[in-house]
Amino acid sequence: MRRYIFLLVFFLSQLFTFKASAHFHYDPTINTPQIKSSTTAEYVYAIYKDTNFNIKVLISQDYGVNFSATSSNISSNGDSSQITTSSAGQYVYCDYKDNANPTAVRIGNSQDNAATFRIKPIISGIDGENPKIVTDSTGQYVYAIWQDTALPYTVKLSVSSDFGATFYPISPILGNNASSQQIAISSSGQYVYPVWVETNYSVKLSVSSDYGVNFLASSTLLGYGDSPQIKTDSTGKYVYVFYRDTTNNLKASVSSDFGVNFATVSTGLGTNVIKPKITTNSSGQYVYVIWTDVNKNLKASVSSNYGANFAELSQEIATNVKSPQLITDSTGQYVYVVWQDTSSNIKLARSTDYGANFTTLGSDLGTGQTAQIYATAQYVFAIWMDLQNDIKISTSTDYGANFTPASL
Repeated sequence: MRRYIFLLVFFLSQLFTFKASAHFHYDPTINTPQIKSSTTAEYVYAIYKDTNFNIKVLISQDYGVNFSATSSNISSNGDSSQITTSSAGQYVYCDYKDNANPTAVRIGNSQDNAATFRIKPIISGIDGENPKIVTDSTGQYVYAIWQDTALPYTVKLSVSSDFGATFYPISPILGNNASSQQIAISSSGQYVYPVWVETNYSVKLSVSSDYGVNFLASSTLLGYGDSPQIKTDSTGKYVYVFYRDTTNNLKASVSSDFGVNFATVSTGLGTNVIKPKITTNSSGQYVYVIWTDVNKNLKASVSSNYGANFAELSQEIATNVKSPQLITDSTGQYVYVVWQDTSSNIKLARSTDYGANFTTLGSDLGTGQTAQIYATAQYVFAIWMDLQNDIKISTSTDYGANFTPASL
């Protein structure tokens, strides 16, 4: 009898551990600052929430050396802000949750390098949580995804094909009783891949191959788990979805035919995984995934053959790690990882050999939390909130070898 009681208690504890870390109606990154740039890095845009709940945008027009704020705040009472831009940096889009409306999803639309923004509800009468936003290389096609605040907690997606002037909702609704929504698109905006998790831990994906006009009538079940992450190459041919399965192991679903078919990959990936993060280069050949284990060790796995096989690095990148993020350049040669250690130091490691080896910078970038990173060509931008909740940005112009604090 004692043996059966022990097994029951063990099973329930494992089930509780998994469910406790599955954030079905809350995204822990909602107040994380974000940073993006044009392809050349001449224009750099950052968005964040200050201590008074103001959503602010910072602009650099000199490759991240100096930043200035827009003439007015995006919002005076917002959360969950995200930002994206076209390749040239002319078209800039942000979205956020307006807490005063209440919880309306609003879009900021700029066509003049973020000098001015037009703010409006994404769709009149729509409330939502945890919005995400992406645009194609030209800025013509814009996609926003969010979770409805009303039962049955549907994940919804809206599309603009006229540079953000108008948005229309897609049909069918992606998923009911769902959350953890993410989205990836091809550079042209033709291929659109939303992913989400439903309350039975089913990780699902839908596909559009016509700029968001039509989506699959039924979603694709990729597996069971939480914390999905999705990336695609510039053409949309290769699609990578990573998630933590119900036994806390890392799983990948890989498509090489524009999301028509997916193969599950588990070999070479981690166990006891907490919140994986992924990135890929523009061709999709190189795929990088990082995660922390239960002992706060930062680990990584690499594929150099379009996700067919993965190899976990023999040594962890770092120890005592919280909230890691990563990015790679268009070639995949340079890979950058930023994180906060358990003493609130912001640290950065880089690989210059396609993820074979990582070296941590000798000096910390600063102190704080919720660090994010973006890279293009030789430029790397790190952003975080310091311990006084002030925004900080540091810029590298030499592939992450050295960083200089930006003037804000």
